[in-house]
Amino acid sequence: MILAIILVFLTSFLLTAMLRKYALSRSMIDVPNARSSHSIPTPRGGGLAIVITVMLSLVGLYLTGAITLAVLASLSFPRG
Repeated sequence: MILAIILVFLTSFLLTAMLRKYALSRSMIDVPNARSSHSIPTPRGGGLAIVITVMLSLVGLYLTGAITLAVLASLSFPRG
């Protein structure tokens, strides 16, 4: 269980770093305005790392039998 948590953390951390580097190299920068929650220019797309990590974790849970296919499908493709 601890190993799985560490693996999920490392996956999320590494993907975020990779996506940040990609966004900076492609000038994918969000410049803040009056409605922004940040005050300095920030690379876009870092949340994608979290989505990928969650999806991989769900597949891992399914493959180990921790969740059913119905649960995997409902968490992967929510309707509302």
